[in-house]
Order: sequence, then structure tokens, then C-alpha cells
Amino acid sequence: MTYRDSSDEFDCEADLESFLEVVLPQLLASLDMNVMIIGRQVSAGPRCRIDLLAIDWDGTVYVIELKLGAALPETTAQVLDYLNAIENRSPEEFIRLARDEHGIDLLNAFQQEFGLPLPEAINETQHAIVIAQSFHSRTENNLLYLRNRGHQITAFTYGMNVDGVALSPACIEDGESEASSARWPLQERRRRPRVATQMAAPGYAPRIDLQWFWHLYAPRFVADIVLVQSAHRIYQAWMAAQMSEGSSLSTLSEGQFARQLRNLLESSGEWMRVYLLPGTRIDPFLPLIEQPSTRTSRTDGHRIVAYQRKTGAG
Repeated sequence: MTYRDSSDEFDCEADLESFLEVVLPQLLASLDMNVMIIGRQVSAGPRCRIDLLAIDWDGTVYVIELKLGAALPETTAQVLDYLNAIENRSPEEFIRLARDEHGIDLLNAFQQEFGLPLPEAINETQHAIVIAQSFHSRTENNLLYLRNRGHQITAFTYGMNVDGVALSPACIEDGESEASSARWPLQERRRRPRVATQMAAPGYAPRIDLQWFWHLYAPRFVADIVLVQSAHRIYQAWMAAQMSEGSSLSTLSEGQFARQLRNLLESSGEWMRVYLLPGTRIDPFLPLIEQPSTRTSRTDGHRIVAYQRKTGAG
């Protein structure tokens, strides 16, 4: 499979974080690294924010650093800063951090995720994961040096096209047995990635291309109300631009798109489903001139499905 320059698919590292927050636990699980994401952009001190913070079944804490392009030499210092910042945090501090900063009841979330009570001795071990499009040779040498001196550090390159997203091992020494790559196919529907901050709504599980599309485009919508029909047209154009020759992935029909979008947005807590009058026109990329008439159910002739951004979201 040929992967294009993955950095072209994201406008910034926040887009990459949003996408990998959804699919990363499943990708790592296929490599026998079962983790639960605690949060993103986690504060670890002054001017120190960890891209993704995770925990596994035995209480090991994972610091995950994401790079949109190349992991330059300064990445090594970042990783060490993050590991040092969390090394001495107590279990109680992690429970408070999850609750106060990310709205997660860590005790319950851990039990639901792993079927085990949260270990008393969490954070006795720390593990850094660095994911980038590529690695500078000095970065690779530095990470190998740290690994050889006892630091638990794993590195991956990522690649992506409309057929899937893949992680491939990086920073491997000569003669070292190369681990298997992990791939998340965009056709995957049945199994939702494990993300502690996201509750799956019942119904039609959103396909990963729709999740990717929404993570990229929702921040660009200026209007606080987006018609499902309009969103589907934008999605169709986006998919047409992404499609590679011979791709087996088909574009979702409007009905499929609507059902899967409902599942995705109801689980996000940032958008509410509303109904508008027929003939209502809204360009999501322009501010609303006047607020259209809306209902939360199909009443009084309101039957056009849309989603309204909740106050304070986005």
C-alpha cells in the first residue's frame, strides 16, 4: 500500500491529536500495548503539556508525543521533560488530574476498560511513545541511547490514506527484531476505539473516515448550525479529493452519513440535534445573519435535520 505525505492531511498537530486520540488505542492494542487515554494536552508543569496521556492495565503511565512532520532532535528533550514531570506523581494526583482537568472518574473508567480495579501502585513505571511522520537521524540516535540506559521508549512512524492509517516501528537498532506494524482500516465499523473521554451512543457506529472528516472540518465551521445535507456535500467533495486510484472505500450515502454522524455527535456532547423549516439555507463557512427557527423535535413543520453547536463548545 502506498501512503501519501501524511502531514498534508492535517492543518496542525491539534488535528493529528484529535484523529489519533480516536484510533490510537486500537492500533496499539494490535501491538499488545493495551492503553486507555486519560486526556490530551495534559498539563505537566509550566509551559509543559503532554499531547496524550494514557495508562495500561498494570498502572504504567504512557506519555505520548505526536509530531505532524519530522521528530527533530529537540523532541528528545521534550520527552525527558514530560517523563520527569510525571515520574513522582502519586496515584491520588492522577485521579484528581483525570477528574478535574478531563472529567474522567479514573476508578470507574479503568474498571470498565480493563475489567480490573485501578492498581494501588500506579505510575511506578513510565513509558514514552513518540509518533511522527519521520525521525531525524540525531533524534533516532538519542532515543536509542535513552532506551539502552533503561528508559522505556517506543517510536513509530505513521502513514495514512483513505484505505487506512498505519503505525510502523521506528528507531530500531541494527539486528533488532522489528515489531509488527499496526493498521486501522477505514472500513472498520463494528469495534469502537477505547477512549475514556468518549461514550459510544447506540446505533450506527461512525466509520473512521467520517470521524476524520469531522475532526478536520468542525473547527472550520463558522455558523453554529450545520445542515446534515450541507455537511454531506462537503464530505463527498472531501472524499473525492482524498480517493486514490483503486481504493476499495466507498463514500457514505446521505442516509449512512446522517446515521453515523448522529452517533458521533451525540457521543461528543458538543452538538445537539435540531430540526429546521424546509427551505432554510445555511452556509456553514459563513456567520449566521439571523438565527433560523429551530425545534428539538419534528414539530410545527420543522423537519430538516441539522446540528447546533452547544454554547461554550468549539
